[in-house]
Amino acid sequence: MKLLQVHHPGQSLDSDASVDLEWLAGDIKQLAAIGAGGVEFNNHFNYGGKIAKPQSDWSDYGFGTEAYNQVLKTALEAAKECNLLFDLAMGPESGQGVPAKIDNPGLAYDLVTILFPPKREHLLNFGLIPGWGTTGRTLVSVTTATILNSTFFSIPKFIVGIQIGFENYTEHYVEADSIHDVTHLVNSRHVVYASYYRLSGARACIPGKQPQNFLQNGSFAVDHFSPEGAKVTTDFLEKYVLVNGVRELMQETGKYIWEDSVEVPSALYWTPQLSKTFKSMHKYSVGAKVMLLSYGNGLQFDTEYPERFFSDNPELDQGYISDYRATLTRLMTTYLDYINGWSHAYLGLEFSAQPGYGIPVDMLELIPYVDVPEDESLNFHSNIDSYRQFSGPANLAGKRVISNEMGAVQFSAYRQTLPSLINLVKKAYAGGNNQMVFHGASYSHHFPNTTWPGYTPFSYTFAETHSRHQPAWEHGYADYIDFVARNNFVLQSGVPKRDIVIWNKQSGQNFSLPAIYSSLDLVNAGYSYDYLSPNNFILEQAMVGNGILAPDGPAYKALIIPQSAVLTVDGMRAVYRFAASGLKVILAGGMPTHAASLCGLTEAQEIYRNLSLLPTVHHVPDGPLASVLASLGVEPMARVSSNSPWYTVWRDTVGQEDSYVFVYNDGNNSEGSIAFLNTRTPYLLDAWTGKKMPILNYTVSLDRTNIFLRLAKSQSVIICFSSAIDLDTPDIHVVSSPTNILDFAFDRKFGIMAKVPFSTSPGSITTSDGVLHNFSTAATPTEIVLQNWTLIVEAWEPPRNFSHIETLAVRSNKSYLLPQLEPWETIHGLSQTSGLGYYSTSFDWNHTASIGAIIDFGQIQHTLRASINGHRLSPLDYTSARLDITEYLVQGINLVETVVATTLANVLKPLVAELQTAGGGASLGNITFTGLPGTSDIENAQSGMVGIVKVVSYSMVRLSART
Repeated sequence: MKLLQVHHPGQSLDSDASVDLEWLAGDIKQLAAIGAGGVEFNNHFNYGGKIAKPQSDWSDYGFGTEAYNQVLKTALEAAKECNLLFDLAMGPESGQGVPAKIDNPGLAYDLVTILFPPKREHLLNFGLIPGWGTTGRTLVSVTTATILNSTFFSIPKFIVGIQIGFENYTEHYVEADSIHDVTHLVNSRHVVYASYYRLSGARACIPGKQPQNFLQNGSFAVDHFSPEGAKVTTDFLEKYVLVNGVRELMQETGKYIWEDSVEVPSALYWTPQLSKTFKSMHKYSVGAKVMLLSYGNGLQFDTEYPERFFSDNPELDQGYISDYRATLTRLMTTYLDYINGWSHAYLGLEFSAQPGYGIPVDMLELIPYVDVPEDESLNFHSNIDSYRQFSGPANLAGKRVISNEMGAVQFSAYRQTLPSLINLVKKAYAGGNNQMVFHGASYSHHFPNTTWPGYTPFSYTFAETHSRHQPAWEHGYADYIDFVARNNFVLQSGVPKRDIVIWNKQSGQNFSLPAIYSSLDLVNAGYSYDYLSPNNFILEQAMVGNGILAPDGPAYKALIIPQSAVLTVDGMRAVYRFAASGLKVILAGGMPTHAASLCGLTEAQEIYRNLSLLPTVHHVPDGPLASVLASLGVEPMARVSSNSPWYTVWRDTVGQEDSYVFVYNDGNNSEGSIAFLNTRTPYLLDAWTGKKMPILNYTVSLDRTNIFLRLAKSQSVIICFSSAIDLDTPDIHVVSSPTNILDFAFDRKFGIMAKVPFSTSPGSITTSDGVLHNFSTAATPTEIVLQNWTLIVEAWEPPRNFSHIETLAVRSNKSYLLPQLEPWETIHGLSQTSGLGYYSTSFDWNHTASIGAIIDFGQIQHTLRASINGHRLSPLDYTSARLDITEYLVQGINLVETVVATTLANVLKPLVAELQTAGGGASLGNITFTGLPGTSDIENAQSGMVGIVKVVSYSMVRLSART
């Protein structure tokens, strides 16, 4: 065997600058002790002061103060001591802004609109347009329109599932042809609509008490659509944050300068250069129909316009909105470019950001402008298709790392099990991510007005508060982190390879990123695919060689344009070039009827018609495409045949000495086979143990290797094809065997051995040298069900002084005798208990050396570590916790011991009314632990060991001793 190298996941750390320095350093060292690879230092500040009032004076302890500088320096020194990488959020809250003078022209802007009463005499008498002369406003336009009808709405308004009031607004439908910038047509049916841009005053963090200067006055969001906005941030970091040795420490141990998803509130995003850039890009004025931008073009946190305008020409509305969003996207690239360049030049680091989703820009166009693009499990809802939309542009642009802010599940604080977290990780891997930053490692010590188990961001709403107060901290966290690290390492190796790519133009990314191609036929057949915006086709990597798009990168063999596609002229011209150079293009369904601009649909459709005349272009009916691709000779690299959706992710190393394939089962327990387009020697890389082992049961046909797999629900495996012989590998392999064979093993001395279950029927195995190996086994009992368990529960409870967070837990022991395993929730006295469970039982073993055994723990609820006769077993795959224990068995009585951890949900649920964090109650904790109002209780994961544990015996049948 060979151990894999590892690339450990990072963790995010929330804090403000009033924390104790020694304790903070201790928390970072705790992260290193459980295997974390880095710290993403997120200056949470109670989400900029939106969640709870400051518990210290942020005039003294705010972002950029001397106290903050000391906190940051301490954290960096601790990370350096532990060889941890360090990512720094650019500002408080989400990194959206910094302290600045309120009139700084590099801060965020929005558009102010004013309606004038629709009476001619008012306008004539006043002689001024509405809002004229107000300080700080710059006129964009004055327009008029004929109102066809108006409707008032009052609808419930929700935040994280809770109704907080009502949203009141009026929708006006206007006659499209009546929208003008003249005022002499005003009559009783007209409205005058004046628009101005101004500094929005949007905050990234509230001020301290009685601020005396801009540094104490909190932080303001910067303009994310100009380099001037970026420069406000970098100038502040240089002058106030990266000082007193911090810059040098960042250069030594830093990895990324980081920004979260853009969460700058605005009814309508604007920037001073927008009008000029819009005119340059689209050849008409943005101000003419600005009223049509009145809804859906900002991030509307209580900033919605009370008046919304739509015309009687929806195509006009959408075309104009698309042009505005295309302009905003272009301007955002200047912001990202500036931060990228500054990170390289000033610190020698990379810039990582979550670009584009949730705001009215083309996310896919922006992704290549970030060194290390990052998405998140929260907004992507762990939808594999959504992740593909993000990873496609990054793959084309040659980004080695595609990061994920992982695990922020709503209403799951202290309830999130590690298996549920890793299930989310696997979905992200299947969609193209290859780096995980776990959400929520928090400062775990005394914090004002905070109760045990410690500071919990977002009022006990989002998972997870990873800290020493978790019972699993020293009893399983490291196993899961190592698993993620090994997967990260493999999935960052080499170059991603995909089968096909699908056109996906979004003028503004939907916040929830719904699936684009919803049929599973491509997945079921084994096709891997990405999505690209036509705006990605300007990248230098977007070229065709030998009929392949981006041959040195993802190497797409075909491009699909669905009928629902939104066309662009430049994109269609690029596709025409691709097809003329030999790329297969599939036009699925009828001609698309929408363009991503007010103008251009006719020209784009004309190119589409000409495109269909090329011999490499194939027009097919709308519907499933797997059979169409196969008929055109486009075969998947990993041809799947299974009874469940299996996703494959392929990486080729440079020079293609090695190929790695990550396989993930997104369904129930299943079995099947995959025919891989590779004939080098196959190996299994065990991400739980780091072992590399030859695969012993496969067939080779022409250019493919066919491997049988049996995968549990949510299980993943890594298969490596290699020409390098770096460990003992037999010169033959199994090509045919009964499906009930438990496993195959290889030993240099004894060769290949089959682990054959006991049966009255004889069987045979064929090896690649043509030899038929017949075998028979006695019909002896094949399994022992382990019963009569002793359970010692180490209960974790809060200290008598509920605010004494330094206490890890008040621990006490309870003992139980369990004839059969059952969850703690059904054991008398344990339903409200969290902590650790120490289980033990024994079984009798009296067999010869030719008989072996596998122990099967079933599915692990949270963590489980096991030993046999005092020998610690290697980490177990929680989806199918089976392991060969033959080497640890003795004749006679054998002792089985396990240690399991639980979450803190059971002990916290009855205490929810008493919980506090940073001065606020667990305002949403009732939902976290009991469910939304009007719904049944949330079903918590079962605690402890459940189900049946069994020892399965087998006969070892030797097939070959040759190597």
